[in-house]
Amino acid sequence: MTKNIECWGTDEVVCPHCGYEYSDSWEFIKDNNPDISKITCDGCGLEFKCEGEYSIHYYSEKIKVVE
Repeated sequence: MTKNIECWGTDEVVCPHCGYEYSDSWEFIKDNNPDISKITCDGCGLEFKCEGEYSIHYYSEKIKVVE
């Protein structure tokens, strides 16, 4: 039976084979390159590929003027 593992758009790198979740996934990124490439899973030992995605959000608000 195949297990449905949530591994797309997650906050951490997740192995698509066994579901092992890496904490501190940012350590995989080298030289600001989001293409993490090939990873050998620490949980099951199988290889998988991974890519990262960056997102920037801006927030602005009015400055209260004191007269």
